[in-house]
Amino acid sequence: MVFQDPDQFVIQTSADRSAGRSAGRAAQKWFSDTENVKFFREFEAEYLRLPRKLCVEIALDSLDASAGPSAVEERLLGWPRPPIDILDVGCGTGSNLLYLQERRPEAKIIGIDPEPAMIDLATETKSAEIIQATIENAPFEPESFDLIISHSNFRLWNEPVEGLKKIYQLLKPGGLAYILDLRGDVTPDLRQHLLERLDSEIKRQFFASQLEAAYTPDQIKNFLEQAAITHYTLGLGGLGGYPIRSSAAFALLQKNEYIAELVFRLSQEGFRSSRSADATLHLYIRRPMTKGI
Repeated sequence: MVFQDPDQFVIQTSADRSAGRSAGRAAQKWFSDTENVKFFREFEAEYLRLPRKLCVEIALDSLDASAGPSAVEERLLGWPRPPIDILDVGCGTGSNLLYLQERRPEAKIIGIDPEPAMIDLATETKSAEIIQATIENAPFEPESFDLIISHSNFRLWNEPVEGLKKIYQLLKPGGLAYILDLRGDVTPDLRQHLLERLDSEIKRQFFASQLEAAYTPDQIKNFLEQAAITHYTLGLGGLGGYPIRSSAAFALLQKNEYIAELVFRLSQEGFRSSRSADATLHLYIRRPMTKGI
């Protein structure tokens, strides 16, 4: 299932994407060079802190919708949450690990990232087990995780098809993976709007490089087909992939106070533009309780 507003986006040709992996390598440099990593940490604090938390909340809410007590049941009825295993793919500076530990103290949380400079920063948090690895070579047994989260990282994977296969293998039956990233088919108008929200040339260079490396929805569907994954939902823009004015988005805001608060705060921090959500895509992969893909 895919949601989108076709007037907001353009389809890239194969020629447009022929240099896609070189764009990916250019995007990766911002996370490997020591000086660039210092810049990214500042950029993250200003523009990504709240979106990362929102990503975590949507992932937790999506998992809770099908397993275990809801936040309301836990608070009002005293029902304990069962311990779960969570993997953060591309954990970067470790900010998501800290937030996950705060929100789910009963969970076993592991972060992976391929960049030594990022691992050094994440290790400073001392909030979870952290391993230097890509998702493709992540050193875990199959069916190890209830929840896998990847925020703004999919475009940096060296082998997206192999990475998706690994994600599916690592999910326990009934488990969920939530991958949120930029999308590679934003219109020139939207791209320009977002760049104008940034207040320095280096921030604009960084964000432009990330947009250029991002995949289109059609490319991601192709990756999923190659990975033989059929149990997925790909949502475009909005709140968690639901159109912002849809009944599904409204229901999410109404039932989850954490998400509602973060959405409100996002109107006052970061890009300070509701259109920034239009540049994102939301991939949910769920492993059925029964065997088979």
